[in-house]
Amino acid sequence: MANTVHLYQQQYPGTLEVLNIYSSSGSLSNTAFNPLISLYNSNGSYPHGMVDGRQDLDNYSGDYGARLIRQFVEEQETNYPPVTTVGYNSSFSGSTLDIDLKMYIKKADSYKVTVIVTESNVIGTQADNYDGDHENYVHNDIARIAVTDVNGEAFTTSQDNLIVKRNYSVSVPSSYVKDNLKILVYIQRAYGSQTVIRSADYGDYYVDNCAAGKAGGRLGPAVGSEGSGGNEDLGNGNPINW
Repeated sequence: MANTVHLYQQQYPGTLEVLNIYSSSGSLSNTAFNPLISLYNSNGSYPHGMVDGRQDLDNYSGDYGARLIRQFVEEQETNYPPVTTVGYNSSFSGSTLDIDLKMYIKKADSYKVTVIVTESNVIGTQADNYDGDHENYVHNDIARIAVTDVNGEAFTTSQDNLIVKRNYSVSVPSSYVKDNLKILVYIQRAYGSQTVIRSADYGDYYVDNCAAGKAGGRLGPAVGSEGSGGNEDLGNGNPINW
Protein backbone atom coordinates (compact mmCIF):
# COMPACT_ATOMS: atom_id res chain seq x y z
CA MET A 1 0.00 0.00 0.00
CA ALA A 2 2.78 2.45 0.92
CA ASN A 3 4.64 1.69 -2.31
CA THR A 4 1.44 2.25 -4.30
CA VAL A 5 0.84 5.66 -2.72
CA HIS A 6 4.46 6.73 -3.15
CA LEU A 7 4.37 5.66 -6.81
CA TYR A 8 1.28 7.77 -7.39
CA GLN A 9 2.88 10.77 -5.69
CA GLN A 10 5.91 10.44 -7.97
CA GLN A 11 3.70 10.24 -11.06
CA TYR A 12 1.36 13.07 -10.04
CA PRO A 13 3.21 15.30 -7.56
CA GLY A 14 1.20 17.77 -5.54
CA THR A 15 -2.15 16.03 -6.00
CA LEU A 16 -2.32 13.68 -2.99
CA GLU A 17 -1.71 14.11 0.74
CA VAL A 18 -1.34 11.02 2.91
CA LEU A 19 -2.40 10.17 6.46
CA ASN A 20 -1.26 6.84 7.90
CA ILE A 21 -3.35 5.39 10.74
CA TYR A 22 -2.09 2.22 12.43
CA SER A 23 -4.13 -0.65 13.83
CA SER A 24 -4.47 -1.02 17.60
CA SER A 25 -2.00 -3.93 17.60
CA GLY A 26 0.90 -1.76 16.37
CA SER A 27 3.33 0.33 18.39
CA LEU A 28 2.43 3.40 16.29
CA SER A 29 -1.30 3.17 16.96
CA ASN A 30 -3.19 6.14 18.40
CA THR A 31 -6.67 5.62 19.81
CA ALA A 32 -7.62 9.21 18.97
CA PHE A 33 -7.93 8.10 15.34
CA ASN A 34 -10.10 5.01 16.00
CA PRO A 35 -13.23 6.86 14.79
CA LEU A 36 -11.68 7.13 11.31
CA ILE A 37 -10.85 3.42 11.34
CA SER A 38 -14.44 2.65 12.31
CA LEU A 39 -15.80 4.92 9.57
CA TYR A 40 -13.54 3.93 6.69
CA ASN A 41 -12.39 0.40 7.56
CA SER A 42 -15.42 -1.38 9.00
CA ASN A 43 -14.23 -4.81 7.79
CA GLY A 44 -10.96 -4.45 9.71
CA SER A 45 -8.66 -5.41 6.81
CA TYR A 46 -5.09 -4.08 6.66
CA PRO A 47 -3.62 -2.43 4.73
CA HIS A 48 -6.69 -0.50 3.67
CA GLY A 49 -6.97 2.86 1.93
CA MET A 50 -9.55 5.58 1.45
CA VAL A 51 -9.40 8.32 -1.19
CA ASP A 52 -11.36 11.58 -0.86
CA GLY A 53 -13.45 10.07 1.93
CA ARG A 54 -15.37 8.34 -0.86
CA GLN A 55 -13.57 5.43 -2.48
CA ASP A 56 -11.98 2.29 -1.04
CA LEU A 57 -8.40 1.47 -2.03
CA ASP A 58 -7.42 -2.15 -1.51
CA ASN A 59 -3.86 -3.49 -1.31
CA TYR A 60 -3.26 -3.71 -5.05
CA SER A 61 0.08 -3.88 -6.83
CA GLY A 62 1.84 -0.55 -7.30
CA ASP A 63 1.05 0.20 -10.95
CA TYR A 64 -2.58 -0.89 -10.77
CA GLY A 65 -3.14 0.84 -7.43
CA ALA A 66 -1.64 4.08 -8.72
CA ARG A 67 -3.92 3.95 -11.78
CA LEU A 68 -6.89 3.38 -9.50
CA ILE A 69 -5.99 6.40 -7.34
CA ARG A 70 -5.72 8.47 -10.50
CA GLN A 71 -9.17 7.25 -11.57
CA PHE A 72 -10.59 8.32 -8.20
CA VAL A 73 -8.90 11.73 -8.37
CA GLU A 74 -10.15 12.37 -11.90
CA GLU A 75 -13.62 11.30 -10.82
CA GLN A 76 -13.36 13.77 -7.95
CA GLU A 77 -12.22 16.61 -10.20
CA THR A 78 -15.07 15.95 -12.64
CA ASN A 79 -17.93 15.45 -10.19
CA TYR A 80 -16.80 17.43 -7.13
CA PRO A 81 -14.53 20.30 -8.20
CA PRO A 82 -13.01 21.95 -5.11
CA VAL A 83 -14.63 25.08 -3.72
CA THR A 84 -12.27 25.61 -0.76
CA THR A 85 -8.61 26.18 -0.08
CA VAL A 86 -6.61 26.64 3.11
CA GLY A 87 -3.54 28.35 4.51
CA TYR A 88 -1.97 28.70 7.94
CA ASN A 89 0.75 30.29 10.03
CA SER A 90 2.20 28.09 12.78
CA SER A 91 4.92 28.41 15.39
CA PHE A 92 6.41 26.57 18.35
CA SER A 93 6.70 28.01 21.85
CA GLY A 94 8.54 25.35 23.79
CA SER A 95 6.41 22.21 23.48
CA THR A 96 3.31 24.12 22.33
CA LEU A 97 2.39 24.33 18.66
CA ASP A 98 0.18 27.30 17.74
CA ILE A 99 -1.77 27.24 14.48
CA ASP A 100 -3.59 30.20 12.91
CA LEU A 101 -5.79 28.73 10.19
CA LYS A 102 -7.52 30.49 7.31
CA MET A 103 -10.00 28.73 5.06
CA TYR A 104 -11.27 30.38 1.90
CA ILE A 105 -14.80 29.14 1.17
CA LYS A 106 -15.94 29.90 -2.35
CA LYS A 107 -19.48 28.48 -2.03
CA ALA A 108 -21.92 28.86 0.86
CA ASP A 109 -22.58 25.37 2.24
CA SER A 110 -22.06 22.98 5.17
CA TYR A 111 -18.46 21.96 5.85
CA LYS A 112 -16.15 20.24 8.31
CA VAL A 113 -12.47 20.95 8.95
CA THR A 114 -10.00 18.43 10.35
CA VAL A 115 -6.51 19.40 11.53
CA ILE A 116 -3.93 16.69 12.29
CA VAL A 117 -0.21 16.73 13.12
CA THR A 118 1.74 13.94 11.41
CA GLU A 119 5.31 12.69 11.81
CA SER A 120 7.62 11.16 9.19
CA ASN A 121 11.06 9.51 9.11
CA VAL A 122 10.30 7.26 12.07
CA ILE A 123 12.38 4.08 12.03
CA GLY A 124 10.62 0.98 13.34
CA THR A 125 9.40 -2.51 12.63
CA GLN A 126 6.98 -3.19 9.79
CA ALA A 127 5.25 -6.56 9.64
CA ASP A 128 5.22 -8.26 6.26
CA ASN A 129 3.10 -11.33 5.65
CA TYR A 130 5.32 -12.43 2.78
CA ASP A 131 8.93 -12.26 3.90
CA GLY A 132 8.95 -11.52 7.64
CA ASP A 133 9.24 -8.32 9.67
CA HIS A 134 11.40 -5.40 8.58
CA GLU A 135 13.18 -3.90 11.59
CA ASN A 136 14.41 -0.68 9.94
CA TYR A 137 11.33 0.37 8.00
CA VAL A 138 10.84 4.12 7.53
CA HIS A 139 7.33 5.15 8.56
CA ASN A 140 5.99 8.40 7.10
CA ASP A 141 2.87 10.56 7.55
CA ILE A 142 1.99 8.92 10.88
CA ALA A 143 -1.17 10.27 12.53
CA ARG A 144 0.19 11.73 15.77
CA ILE A 145 -1.96 14.54 17.18
CA ALA A 146 -5.67 15.17 16.59
CA VAL A 147 -5.77 18.96 16.79
CA THR A 148 -9.51 18.95 16.08
CA ASP A 149 -12.09 16.22 16.42
CA VAL A 150 -10.90 13.62 13.91
CA ASN A 151 -14.40 13.48 12.40
CA GLY A 152 -14.10 17.19 11.71
CA GLU A 153 -15.40 20.40 13.26
CA ALA A 154 -18.62 21.41 11.52
CA PHE A 155 -19.36 24.92 10.28
CA THR A 156 -21.75 26.51 7.82
CA THR A 157 -21.27 29.52 5.57
CA SER A 158 -24.27 31.62 4.58
CA GLN A 159 -22.70 33.46 1.64
CA ASP A 160 -20.07 32.88 -1.02
CA ASN A 161 -16.43 33.96 -0.97
CA LEU A 162 -15.62 34.08 2.73
CA ILE A 163 -12.55 33.55 4.86
CA VAL A 164 -13.18 31.45 7.97
CA LYS A 165 -10.50 31.66 10.66
CA ARG A 166 -9.61 29.23 13.43
CA ASN A 167 -6.85 29.21 16.06
CA TYR A 168 -5.47 26.11 17.77
CA SER A 169 -2.79 25.31 20.34
CA VAL A 170 -1.62 21.77 21.07
CA SER A 171 1.10 20.22 23.21
CA VAL A 172 3.72 18.23 21.31
CA PRO A 173 5.33 15.31 23.19
CA SER A 174 9.12 15.51 23.50
CA SER A 175 9.42 12.11 21.81
CA TYR A 176 8.28 13.64 18.51
CA VAL A 177 10.96 15.23 16.32
CA LYS A 178 9.76 18.74 15.48
CA ASP A 179 11.62 18.85 12.15
CA ASN A 180 9.70 15.74 11.05
CA LEU A 181 6.24 17.10 11.90
CA LYS A 182 3.67 18.34 9.39
CA ILE A 183 0.26 19.93 9.75
CA LEU A 184 -2.40 18.28 7.60
CA VAL A 185 -5.67 20.13 7.07
CA TYR A 186 -8.59 18.80 5.11
CA ILE A 187 -11.97 20.38 4.49
CA GLN A 188 -15.03 18.23 3.92
CA ARG A 189 -18.15 19.43 2.13
CA ALA A 190 -21.67 18.04 2.47
CA TYR A 191 -22.97 16.21 -0.60
CA GLY A 192 -26.23 18.13 -0.34
CA SER A 193 -28.10 17.81 -3.62
CA GLN A 194 -25.02 16.52 -5.48
CA THR A 195 -25.00 12.96 -6.79
CA VAL A 196 -23.34 10.65 -4.26
CA ILE A 197 -20.52 8.55 -5.77
CA ARG A 198 -18.69 6.32 -3.28
CA SER A 199 -17.78 2.74 -2.44
CA ALA A 200 -20.11 2.51 0.58
CA ASP A 201 -21.88 4.67 3.14
CA TYR A 202 -19.27 6.89 4.83
CA GLY A 203 -21.61 9.66 5.91
CA ASP A 204 -22.84 12.88 4.35
CA TYR A 205 -19.46 14.53 3.60
CA TYR A 206 -16.58 14.09 1.16
CA VAL A 207 -13.11 15.68 1.21
CA ASP A 208 -13.30 18.85 -0.88
CA ASN A 209 -9.66 19.87 -0.51
CA CYS A 210 -6.58 19.34 1.61
CA ALA A 211 -3.12 20.72 2.23
CA ALA A 212 -0.11 19.92 4.38
CA GLY A 213 3.04 21.77 5.36
CA LYS A 214 5.80 21.91 7.92
CA ALA A 215 4.77 22.35 11.54
CA GLY A 216 6.15 25.66 12.79
CA GLY A 217 6.03 27.09 9.28
CA ARG A 218 3.62 28.82 6.94
CA LEU A 219 1.34 27.42 4.25
CA GLY A 220 -0.83 29.35 1.86
CA PRO A 221 -2.15 31.91 2.16
CA ALA A 222 -5.85 31.55 1.53
CA VAL A 223 -7.15 34.69 -0.14
CA GLY A 224 -10.61 36.16 -0.58
CA SER A 225 -13.04 38.50 1.11
CA GLU A 226 -13.04 38.84 4.89
CA GLY A 227 -16.36 37.99 6.47
CA SER A 228 -18.37 35.89 8.86
CA GLY A 229 -19.42 32.47 7.67
CA GLY A 230 -22.74 32.05 9.45
CA ASN A 231 -22.46 29.23 12.00
CA GLU A 232 -18.69 29.40 12.31
CA ASP A 233 -18.48 27.47 15.56
CA LEU A 234 -16.90 25.05 14.12
CA GLY A 235 -7.22 14.22 -0.31
CA ASN A 236 -8.71 15.31 -1.85
CA GLY A 237 -5.52 15.74 -3.41
CA ASN A 238 -6.73 18.74 -5.45
CA PRO A 239 -4.70 21.63 -3.98
CA ILE A 240 -5.84 24.92 -5.49
CA ASN A 241 -4.97 28.61 -5.20
CA TRP A 242 -7.55 31.30 -5.76
